[in-house]
Amino acid sequence: MHKGVRLSCVCQVSLLRAHAGEHLLLSLVGRSLAYKDILLLGNDTVVTRHSSEVAMSRLAARILDELIEPLRDVQIDDAELACLKTIVFFDPGYSQSTHLMYPLQSRDLECNMPDSCQ
Repeated sequence: MHKGVRLSCVCQVSLLRAHAGEHLLLSLVGRSLAYKDILLLGNDTVVTRHSSEVAMSRLAARILDELIEPLRDVQIDDAELACLKTIVFFDPGYSQSTHLMYPLQSRDLECNMPDSCQ
C-alpha cells in the first residue's frame, strides 16, 4: 500500500474483522499495564489473577504472564503500543505466530485484505 492511500469502507471492515480480537486484546493490555495482577476491561470491570472462576483465572494469568509482564519489562509506552497495534493490524503472519514480538521482528509487512482492496 502506498502512503496516504484511503481504504474503502469494505476494505476497512475486512481489516477490522481480520484483527479485531488482537486489537481488543492489545487494548486490554494497554489499560492493564499500570496495575499489578489485574486486568482492566473496557467497561471498567476488574478481573484478578485469582478470580473465583477457574477459567477466568487461567485466562487472566496467561494474559498477565505472556503479554503484560513482557511489555512492562521493556517499559513500553503508549506510542509504542499504538505502533504494535498497527503492525499487528496490517501483518497477516502475526496470527500464526506464537510469540508476541514476532511483529517487531518481521521485515515484510503485507496487508491482509481482499485483492480488490490492495
